[in-house]
Formats: sequence, C-alpha cells, structure tokens
Amino acid sequence: MQTIICSKCGKEVSGNSIYCSYCGCPIIREAESGQEQRPVTHRIKRNNMILMIGIIAAVVLGIVIFAVLKPTGSKEYCEGLRWGSSVKTVEKKYPDWTYDEDGSYFDLVDSLDGYHSEGDMIDMNFWFDENDKLEKIEASIVSEDIGDAILYYVGYFNKIYAEDYEATYNTRYRWYGDKTNISMTATDALLVITYEDAK
Repeated sequence: MQTIICSKCGKEVSGNSIYCSYCGCPIIREAESGQEQRPVTHRIKRNNMILMIGIIAAVVLGIVIFAVLKPTGSKEYCEGLRWGSSVKTVEKKYPDWTYDEDGSYFDLVDSLDGYHSEGDMIDMNFWFDENDKLEKIEASIVSEDIGDAILYYVGYFNKIYAEDYEATYNTRYRWYGDKTNISMTATDALLVITYEDAK
C-alpha cells in the first residue's frame, strides 16, 4: 500500500487519506506530472462556493423574472383594462363595440369580472378623455332575476376592497380603491356598475 508523508507533521499516512490521521492537515498529493495537486478540501470548498453562487444567481434571476413578468393587472381594474388605455387597446378586447353619439363606445357581453349572465346580456359602455385614454366604464345588467348578480358583485367588490356590505335590492354601493372607485346601483330589475379612475 502506498503511503504519503504529511507536509505539516512529517508522519507517514495512507495514500488514500484525505487528512493526516495524526495532525488533521489536508494531504497534498503530487500529480503524475510532478506538480502538486490541490488538497481535496480546497476542491470541496470551491465546489461549495460554486454551488452557493449558483443558488444566489438563481434566486436573483427568479426575483428579476417575477418583477418583470408579474401580472400587471389588478382586480381593481375592470376586466384588467388599465386607466389611460388607448382606444385601440380596448378595441382589441372588445372588437365588436360600436361608437355612440354621446361620445362613448358600447358592446354587449355575456360576462364581466367573472360573472356570467344567464341569457341576459351586459351592456358595457366605455368613456375616453380628450386624448382618447380610458377614464370610465359603465356596465348595466337588466334581468327579471337580478338578485344573483347583486349577490355576486357585492361579494366580489367587498373582497377586493375589504368591505362588508350586505347584498340588497334598491341600494347604492361605493367602493374606493387605490386605482379604481366603484359605484353600483341595484334595483329590482337593473344593476348598474360604474368603474372610474381613482386618481
């Protein structure tokens, strides 16, 4: 069996040893070319350092990706449309809309913010400022059984705006947020929801 002389204490140790069994010093081996090899502990430390750098780089990359790709929509926005969106941006979402003489655009849809009307259409109206930037949305639902819609939207907006309003007929509601203010009027057969920029 091959032996090696410890460079620190000078004692003979097994050629397979990583550390001197007498003093604990890492064993330095000579390569076949006659050059010294690094102690195994230096290789382990180097590998650990590479692993730590890799982990840190992965975490930093994850944070950067999340910051860049995180959802920019907020539940405070109607259907994810941000205030200040252009006419073209809104038109991409509602390609069948029509221009009305009162300066708004309108479209009939069958769902809004997760609520799907059963057989009844939702009349969506969009208002833009003088620079053609979205500033207000109004949705009207007409139904003989409007109670389900009232219950859904009161619960939906209460959750977003941390309120605790009770869902009832013939009531006017207001929710105030950082991005959007909501007013909702509920009657026996009509529900009108107005989304406005909170600026």
